[in-house]
Amino acid sequence: MSRAALEERVRAGEVLSREYFGKGELAGADLSGGIFQEVSFHGADLRDAKLTEAVLVECDLTEATLEGADLRRAALQKCELLGAQLGGASLAHAKIIDCNASSARFAGASTKWLIVSGTDLSHASFAGTTLDGAQLVACALYDADLTGATLRESTLVKASLSSCLVKGASFERSILFGCDLSGLDLSGLTLDHCQLTDALLDGASLEGARLAGTGFKGASLAGAKLDRAVGPSALFVEAKLGKASLRGADLRMALFVDADLTAADLSGANLYQANLERARCTGASFKGAELTYAVLSYADLSACDFREASLFRARFHATLEAGALFADRSLALGDDEALAKAERFRSPHG
Repeated sequence: MSRAALEERVRAGEVLSREYFGKGELAGADLSGGIFQEVSFHGADLRDAKLTEAVLVECDLTEATLEGADLRRAALQKCELLGAQLGGASLAHAKIIDCNASSARFAGASTKWLIVSGTDLSHASFAGTTLDGAQLVACALYDADLTGATLRESTLVKASLSSCLVKGASFERSILFGCDLSGLDLSGLTLDHCQLTDALLDGASLEGARLAGTGFKGASLAGAKLDRAVGPSALFVEAKLGKASLRGADLRMALFVDADLTAADLSGANLYQANLERARCTGASFKGAELTYAVLSYADLSACDFREASLFRARFHATLEAGALFADRSLALGDDEALAKAERFRSPHG
């Protein structure tokens, strides 16, 4: 079938089903609004093709060339995109659902508000690409390349990123809910104001990373390295930081409420006005840390090391301190007597 004939059938609103255009020369073809079901474009040349608002269901685009193609608001469902070339393509507002896009190349594509769900993106490349407002939900990203990529206000839900290449990547105000980043080297990267709720970061390196206002609520960071990280106002509520290293980290006004800091190393960390209420800190080191105006009320500080720490007006109310080491706590605040009295009060009326 000629390119002109195909364009005419699309213009006429015909649903194309079980057709074969493999290795077809369709560069620049206008297939806007086309509906394709079980159509093969295997190895086809679709460079600069217009597929705006097209619908492709169970189509084969394996190794197809879609560089510079216009796929704005297109919908691809259960399609094969193995090794497809989408560099420079426009995918704004497009939807890629339950597809196999393993080894596909998206480098330089326009992805504003792109939605990708249930799709295999293993070995796919987004190197240097800006994912602006994109949503990746339940996608496999094994060995995907995010080198130099920018994720701006994007959302990733339960994605496995632990084997991704992320050198030079930037995460700006993005959500990585329940994502697996365990063991990943994120040192020096920018994650300011991102939300990593319930994320897995065990053994990950965040040394020198920018974490201002970043949320790690319920995240697991066991054995993670956050040395010299810059995270003022970061949120570690209910986070698991057992044996994590936060040496010299800037964590002013950070929240560690109900966090697990067992055997963590916070030596020399800046915890000015930080809140560690009810934190479990058994065996943790705060040696030389800045804890001025910090709140440690109700925390388990058993066997902690506070030697050389600055404790000016740090609040130690109802804390557990068996075996804790202090060089000088004369400037710290102990139990709040008025609060303790209120906590002991029992109404005679039940």
